[in-house]
Amino acid sequence: MKLGLNILVKYDIRHKLLYINYDFYLVLLLLITYLGNSLKYLAHLIKNTNMMFFIGNGNTKKLKT
Repeated sequence: MKLGLNILVKYDIRHKLLYINYDFYLVLLLLITYLGNSLKYLAHLIKNTNMMFFIGNGNTKKLKT
């Protein structure tokens, strides 16, 4: 257990910069995917509301005639 921890600590010190970069890119990737998903969701909502709006317009036109 102690040996494993020692190796981990040494590895961590040796690859500190690599880890920082990796974490940064991982966070960036997560942010991008989160933003992309929320944008997709927003687009989906807008599309649905537009469809509902058009359906409503069609119905009102039908009701008027």
